[in-house]
Amino acid sequence: GTTALELAVQVGNCGGATAMLGVVDTLALAPDRQVEMGRRAVEFCGEDVLTGMVAKGMDLSSTDEKGANLLWYAAAAGNAEGVTYLAKAGVDARSPNVDGITALLAAAAAGMDGPVQALLSAGAEVDAVTTTGNTAAILLAGAGKVDGLALLVAAGADLDVQNQQGETALMVAARAGQAAAVKLLIDAGADIYLRNSRRERAAEIAVSAGHPDLVVLFE
Repeated sequence: GTTALELAVQVGNCGGATAMLGVVDTLALAPDRQVEMGRRAVEFCGEDVLTGMVAKGMDLSSTDEKGANLLWYAAAAGNAEGVTYLAKAGVDARSPNVDGITALLAAAAAGMDGPVQALLSAGAEVDAVTTTGNTAAILLAGAGKVDGLALLVAAGADLDVQNQQGETALMVAARAGQAAAVKLLIDAGADIYLRNSRRERAAEIAVSAGHPDLVVLFE
């Protein structure tokens, strides 16, 4: 069954978790349970509890049944401090889950641009793609997360990668009416002449999606 320590971490009782760590000899838990408890510790308690868990035998690089490690979950939750701590502890920022989704992609898919710099500093692959061909740049562009998008641009992201629909970050931003992202991408040199699988250019996509005001940015 669930241990008292696991329950304490699950409900955010960090003081209780710290006290329990002081009396247990070792964390004899299966990897998936270690990841779940570590994920909650990252979310609710921070470095002190994680450090205590490591001292009792937790493997921070463990993965769960989905193939995700603690850093992956920290990124998906937008926890930049957690990403930094785990990366410094040696957890792989490039490791994907069983669906091929990396921590950077998980953060971008959740609309979280906070961890982007920490992930890039930890060696995350800037142009990794999802199973549908989306890069982090495409995902953040569609969500209008210009701060994270700017970091990807500075890191040399390929802005002209096309997903399975043939759409680039610029096209996705145009479709979503994300003016700031459109401007950033054009200023960064994104190709405005590429066409998607429907033979549409980004400016045409903006118009068809109900955002004709964006056309001036392409001129």
